[in-house]
Amino acid sequence: MARPTMSKVIYTQQLGRGMRTHESKEFLMIFDFVDNANMFNCPYSLHRLLNVAEYVPGGMVLGTKHDI
Repeated sequence: MARPTMSKVIYTQQLGRGMRTHESKEFLMIFDFVDNANMFNCPYSLHRLLNVAEYVPGGMVLGTKHDI
C-alpha cells in the first residue's frame, strides 16, 4: 500500500481489492509502505478483519487447512 488514508473504510477497501480471487493468483502479500495500519488505534490487519485469533508472522491467513 502506498496511498495514505485516515479512513478505515478506504483501508478495508484497499485490502479487499488485493484479496479478489483470480485463477493466476495463488497468494497475496501486502506491503504497507505508508504505515496505514498504525494510523488507527486498532489496526485493521487481515487477522482482525477475518477474526483469526492466532497471529504467525509471515504465516498464511487464507488457504486450505493443509496449506496453512
